[in-house]
Amino acid sequence: AGNVVILSAEDSPGDTIKPRLVAAGANLEHIHFVDDMLLPGNHEKAPDIPTDLDLIEKYLEEVDARFWIIDPIMAYLVGIDANKDQASRQVLRKISKIAEKRNCAVVCMRHLNKGGNSKALYRGNSSIAFFGHARMGLLVAEDPESPHYRVLACIKSNLGPKPQALRFALGPQVLNLDGQEHSVCRIGWLGACDYRPDDLLQPADN
Repeated sequence: AGNVVILSAEDSPGDTIKPRLVAAGANLEHIHFVDDMLLPGNHEKAPDIPTDLDLIEKYLEEVDARFWIIDPIMAYLVGIDANKDQASRQVLRKISKIAEKRNCAVVCMRHLNKGGNSKALYRGNSSIAFFGHARMGLLVAEDPESPHYRVLACIKSNLGPKPQALRFALGPQVLNLDGQEHSVCRIGWLGACDYRPDDLLQPADN
C-alpha cells in the first residue's frame, strides 16, 4: 500500500532481508534500503541519529515512505546516553515529529537486555523511555511450550485494547534470486494464544 524505508545495521539487504521479503510475498519495488548516505563533502557513511535525521527525512520524502524501520535503533544512536530517560525522549520526539509530518509509521527494533527481570516492560535494552514514548510495544519470544514456535505479544497499547498474542512458526524455504540460491525462513501464522508478555520471559524450570 506504500513505500518502505529500512535502516538495518545487522542484516545484509541482498543476502538476508530481500530473500525474506520475497518469501513473505513483498513487492521489492516498494522497499528502499538506507545503507550509506552522501554527506556534505561527498563522503558516504551510515546515518547517525539524531545528527542525520534531516537527511533521513529528505529521503523519506523522496520515496514517499509510509513505513520506516530502524533495526536496531541502538546501532544508529550517536552522541546520546540511551540509558537516560530525558536524552532518549528528546531523540524519540524528533523521530515522531518526522513521522507525523511525513504521515509515516515507524518501528524501532530493540534487543532484550541480559537482566533477569521477568517483567516484559523492563526487559528492553536501554532506557524504559523507548516503551514510554512508543504508542505500541511488542515482544517476540520463544514459545515456552515448544522451541519450534514463536509468540508475538503486545506489551503496551495506547491505540486501543491490547490484542491477543499470536503464535507463529518459521518454515524453511529455498529461493532462487538472480541466479543464486538463498535459504530463508517464512513466517507461518498459527492463530491466537493465551500467553501474556510476562509469561514469555519467565525463567525456564530446572
